[in-house]
Amino acid sequence: MLVQIKKSEGLREYEVPVASDAMTIMDVLDYIYSNLDHSLAYYRHSACNQGICARCAVKLDGKTVLACATRVPSGAASILLEPSASHVARDLVASRP
Repeated sequence: MLVQIKKSEGLREYEVPVASDAMTIMDVLDYIYSNLDHSLAYYRHSACNQGICARCAVKLDGKTVLACATRVPSGAASILLEPSASHVARDLVASRP
């Protein structure tokens, strides 16, 4: 799957293998960070994957979602990920005004 990410320096594209229907947006971000781009900034911590804190919020194709709780859209050839807020610290990390 083609993943486009609006980073601080512009739009970047990554090719990510989708392993299963259970793969989340956080899994995609983890794959990109671990295998393709160590400079990618996104919010990840040990309490994530519970959908509680909302710090991992990103826009998926224009709709705000929680990366830890949202599955990759089934059958999608590509997705666009953007910061969830207008105040951006870096890449997908939104700062609170």
